[in-house]
Amino acid sequence: MLAMTTDTARALDAPAHATINRSALVRSGAPVETPKPRRRSRPGRPERSDRPRRDTRFRAGNRAWTTRRSSGRRRRFADADALETACCAYFAWSDAHPLIHLEPVVWRGELTMLLEVPRLRPFSIGRMCRHLEIGAQTWRDYRRRPDFSEVCGWVECAIYAQQYEGAAAGLFDSRIIRRALAVGAFR
Repeated sequence: MLAMTTDTARALDAPAHATINRSALVRSGAPVETPKPRRRSRPGRPERSDRPRRDTRFRAGNRAWTTRRSSGRRRRFADADALETACCAYFAWSDAHPLIHLEPVVWRGELTMLLEVPRLRPFSIGRMCRHLEIGAQTWRDYRRRPDFSEVCGWVECAIYAQQYEGAAAGLFDSRIIRRALAVGAFR
């Protein structure tokens, strides 16, 4: 139900304070004024003004884009040395933060305490990408670049060797590492 305005009331010969069904107004052919929906205000945000929006698109003939030095954003690592330094930082972080395994201590058939035993953390490409704050596809893109391929190959060989030697020594679950190395998860 809508309250009618005086113009609508005159058009329908009804008092201005009367309320009628909106669909009846539409069927009668009288002009219908729709109330403007109120915007919900968000805390901490200023209210929007009702001024017209400016057109911010480039006009025909505008060549502002030609002043850009390169297309796309900059790479996270400018050269192979920066990538190598970041990968070595990941290896150092991984060695400094071992996985903690709780080992139960049983004496005379009773559990007396749980010991926290540090275990070697296996290197992986996925965890390294997360440490470097890049995606796996970005790593593969660095791998394809000729100036980065040597460093990427060295890093992948270091990861492969650490996983293989850790599984051979019994430090890692050999079934998981065997599957990762067979599938080529280090690539």
